Amino acid sequence: MKPLRLWPGVAIATIQVLLMVIAPIASPDGTMIAMLGGVICSLLLILWWMFFSRAPWLDRIAAMALVAAAVYAGKYLVHLSVAGAGQGFLVYILGIQPMMLAVVAWAYLTRNAPAATRRLALVATVLIALVPINIWRTSGIGGGGGLNAHWRWTPTPEERLLAQVSDEPKALPPGTAPAATPPAETPKEPAAKNDDKPAALPTAAPTPWAPSQPLPRTQIPPPDNRFPTPGTPAWFAPGPYGEQPPAAPRVGPKEVWDAATPGMCICLAVGGLVYVVAPILFAIAFGLSRSVKVAKDQVRRVFAAGAALLGLVGIVAALTNDFGFPQWWTVVGGWSLVVCWGVLLASLVLVYRGLRAGEQPTPPTRQPWG
Repeated sequence: MKPLRLWPGVAIATIQVLLMVIAPIASPDGTMIAMLGGVICSLLLILWWMFFSRAPWLDRIAAMALVAAAVYAGKYLVHLSVAGAGQGFLVYILGIQPMMLAVVAWAYLTRNAPAATRRLALVATVLIALVPINIWRTSGIGGGGGLNAHWRWTPTPEERLLAQVSDEPKALPPGTAPAATPPAETPKEPAAKNDDKPAALPTAAPTPWAPSQPLPRTQIPPPDNRFPTPGTPAWFAPGPYGEQPPAAPRVGPKEVWDAATPGMCICLAVGGLVYVVAPILFAIAFGLSRSVKVAKDQVRRVFAAGAALLGLVGIVAALTNDFGFPQWWTVVGGWSLVVCWGVLLASLVLVYRGLRAGEQPTPPTRQPWG
């Protein structure tokens, strides 16, 4: 068996660590740069481990499965301020980065260890990588886009405020009585004076109103024919510019997932990871494509093109090489990895475009047995 190809993973991990250390010091927005750079480096590390590390397939799949389970479980272990930040996505963004760095360190340190020891060390490494995200909390985002991080066990501002303010009244010391408040004095009304009253000001006698002509009536402008009269059928009709075009339907990942048939997508995704069963899973997904609810004809044409490509590869590999069935299956399986990912992405794009165009999902066709 060939040794592990470690240098790409070590190089990417080194770049990620340098970004985490240098970017916050070199730039005011360095924290955000380090966070986004860490996400990109983590994705590159996943690609390296799955496709270019030369590790046994059992180790590749086991490592990624443990990392995914640990990141998902971390959402229920971290502080509430971290679990709910970023609309619930921050825990995944920050949790995957130490996980992938730990996978690189584990692969480097156990490269010459026996298989059993290496896999037990993988479990311990993933558990240790859960520690960094569980020992701190956040109180918000700073001006540069960075998180205001604090140790998890330190009191929050709300807890400090509640510790300072007490709602219970303090008891008076014994022997002291509250001071009596003197009765309020009622104001006395001033005595009436009988001296001379001031003389009233002379007023002019009102004159009767007798206009010589009636007041002019208010001139009502003629009705504007551009607007319909309220209450008439035209009042509820479309405006002069015609009906507005309907808004494009809102399409989310759930709608695309349901319309694209989950079974087909899962077969293609697993087939794009495991080359040994990739041709079989591609054939199963081809059969399940009959249940696609949107753009079914276009999706099946994509499957047909992928099947034709795999058939051509199989024929050329059988005619131009003198080797047995296992080697031939390895060649076809490797090409099936690429075909599975290409067909999956193309199918999701076609279904998404169909839903955005307003195409209604059709129920899957069921063929009777017989």
